[in-house]
Amino acid sequence: MDNMIHQATGTAFTGSPKLKELPTTFRLPKVGQRDEHFGLSRSWFYAAELDGRLALIRLRERGKTRGTTLVSTAQVLALLEGAK
Repeated sequence: MDNMIHQATGTAFTGSPKLKELPTTFRLPKVGQRDEHFGLSRSWFYAAELDGRLALIRLRERGKTRGTTLVSTAQVLALLEGAK
């Protein structure tokens, strides 16, 4: 495997093919499930946002009460890298 430089964090890692295929953003997992990329729960993402470790991206049409919540892959990678 060749080394890669993660664009958001600037850190080098030897990634598996799956790691190289991570999306820029992904949806929050459904209630009771974990996200397919990192294995983290929906409540973990909300707690990380609440204490300022992560910023969730909320998309909704003007005038609507419901929308889509996205997670930045780069922010999660940086957060997990800092936890080492």
